[in-house]
Amino acid sequence: MTLTRDALLICIKYSILFCLYNSGRSGLRSSSYQQQDVQIQVLATHDPESIHDRNAQIRKVEADVVELSHVFTDILDLTKEQAPSIEAIDNYVAGARTKVEDAKSELIKAEKRQAADTMKKCWFLGLLLLFLVVIFLAYHYGLL
Repeated sequence: MTLTRDALLICIKYSILFCLYNSGRSGLRSSSYQQQDVQIQVLATHDPESIHDRNAQIRKVEADVVELSHVFTDILDLTKEQAPSIEAIDNYVAGARTKVEDAKSELIKAEKRQAADTMKKCWFLGLLLLFLVVIFLAYHYGLL
């Protein structure tokens, strides 16, 4: 099957436009149209083999853009699939943070309680020692 030169140029032009449309270069489209027309006219003066090579390159770029689109779609799907897991992890982290804060306040209370208990033990031991000294002195001096 042979293509006429005009049909081939139209195919090339629309392939380039399709690639630019898929690549998201919306700001460059108006100036690139003029550049494409110039490139197409330059290609038209060359031999048909270079036109076919250029067309093959354009098809390859188009296929690469489509493949890239599929990759990003797959990444989006994976992200959506993992969203509940990420939310669950976030909830676990928030719960752990709350439990750590509660544990910290409990440790502070326990430390204060332990310090108070130690102080009570010291007072009790001191009073016991004083009582024993008084009894010893009373027994020594014959007061008992």
